[in-house]
Amino acid sequence: MHSETHELVTRLALSAVEEDAVVRVPTWFRDRVMGANVDLDRSSEYESELTVTEMGDLKIVRRRVAHHTCGERRILRKLDAARRDVLRGRLTREGAQRLGEALHYIQDRCVPSPKFDRRLHDLVEREAARAHGALHAAALYSAPRPVGRGELKRLLRQQGRKRGESGAEALRCAAIYTFAALYAVLANPRKAPEDLVERAERARQAFGGAARWLYAGAALASLSLYLALIALALPLVLSNLSFAVNILFLAGFLAPSLHSGVLGLAGLLSKSLQGFVKNLAQAAKPENTFYGTAALVFTLLLPALLQFLAILTWASSGVVALVPYLSRNFREVREEAFWFEWER
Repeated sequence: MHSETHELVTRLALSAVEEDAVVRVPTWFRDRVMGANVDLDRSSEYESELTVTEMGDLKIVRRRVAHHTCGERRILRKLDAARRDVLRGRLTREGAQRLGEALHYIQDRCVPSPKFDRRLHDLVEREAARAHGALHAAALYSAPRPVGRGELKRLLRQQGRKRGESGAEALRCAAIYTFAALYAVLANPRKAPEDLVERAERARQAFGGAARWLYAGAALASLSLYLALIALALPLVLSNLSFAVNILFLAGFLAPSLHSGVLGLAGLLSKSLQGFVKNLAQAAKPENTFYGTAALVFTLLLPALLQFLAILTWASSGVVALVPYLSRNFREVREEAFWFEWER
């Protein structure tokens, strides 16, 4: 979309959300959001990517983040930053910057990508620019008002499957989804809705009794096994430097098990519902098991004892990261863990 279109859509949606915002939205915050939203076309984001060259060599290249096909995961990470400021009750320039960038991607996703159809892309953008006069606040009356990160995520996923085939459609799409994102970030209540709090309470009850001790045992095991692995590997590094690289990679990739173990225990032992939800949500990251699986590659040239300890560490951390998802209530709460405060 053209800069003028981005500015129009963002200003309209911000004005519509401000009256429902749970924090005061100062002028400097609006200006920062608007500036970041427009500037992204002039100062694009880049990400590093590991690729294999034609000669079979590994190479890190920097690629521009695609605007019209940007994934919702990147957008949500930026919205998370702004939402954290809302929960603190103190808006920041950094949060405004991330919010403006996220809205830019949301708006561009309403236009067909030039990578797939340059002619249609240019046509839709020109039509959208000519349709500015038809866009007004009434267009937002039917816009969704998502409550929670999960609902917002589903909306963004739905948006990713849609593209405006005309300028008017693209403009309406941009306004509606911009409003929805701003509503979720600025107008959602700070405290979790009662139905989510009840789910969190039931999830906590599921970790009572024997389940509590079994989970605590897995968390302690992931901690103690990791420390034992490092303690046994250190003398080997000092006496045989050829093992150093493998052991360093092994220690690095298994480090999330240490993180998961500490947070899993903290969640179980917390007296507050908020401590339980946020610590367990951090501990239960499925990607931790991916890193642990990658670590096992570096055990192949190590002594059998270290291989055995690495496998046990990986298995125990996998229990810590994955077992909470057996609870349906936890699965519902996990997405919202850092979107709300959890005290009654």
